[in-house]
Amino acid sequence: MPDGALDVLLPPCTESYRYLGSTTTCPYATGVRWSVLTHPVQASAAAPAHYRSLFRQGNARAVQPLGDRRIAGDCHRWW
Repeated sequence: MPDGALDVLLPPCTESYRYLGSTTTCPYATGVRWSVLTHPVQASAAAPAHYRSLFRQGNARAVQPLGDRRIAGDCHRWW
């Protein structure tokens, strides 16, 4: 893939929140570093249906309590 090719998939603002969590499927392994963009990325109406067809059992569990975890934020690109 050419340099910068993934940039077209990201919003112009790549501000993000980061936190430690776990995988969203069994065995729910801990120690996962999550990065969540603050600005959403657009998807076609067909994209969620296609995703669900690939992962029929789903890939998420219920939202977990924050507990003693901290959420960090930034306002710059990470590459």
